[in-house]
Amino acid sequence: MTMSDRLSKILNHEIANVNKHLPVRSIPLNMALKMDIPQVRLRNREFMSFDKKELEFIADFFTPNEQREVELPIFLTRRRDLGSGAFFIGGNPANVYVIQKILNPDLPRYMIWKLTAKIDTMRIIYRPQYQEIRKKLKTTTIPAFA
Repeated sequence: MTMSDRLSKILNHEIANVNKHLPVRSIPLNMALKMDIPQVRLRNREFMSFDKKELEFIADFFTPNEQREVELPIFLTRRRDLGSGAFFIGGNPANVYVIQKILNPDLPRYMIWKLTAKIDTMRIIYRPQYQEIRKKLKTTTIPAFA
């Protein structure tokens, strides 16, 4: 094993350790809305609960049929390789839409946006935007590290 391989293995282990607060799997918004106590199980065996008001706030951005496309929690991954203070919005286009809709309330409805937006270029936000998002979506977003 080369020094580079060992370093890579150590770094991957450390990143896994810092991300133990992440869920084992995400759940769709429509499922979370139906739960008595909306929550997901975390890798550290604890649970993360979602605030019902936040779920309803996000649900208003979508038709009932579209709500299943949102994966909760929404991962906001710190990515130093993308620049200082850069975060990557994880998940499918519906997750990106939630974040972008909060930052720009004038966006069109989801299906129109999905057909016209350059989604990959909208996945990166920076620290001031991240802070704004985390203030509004405290329980439905989660920081991650890459």
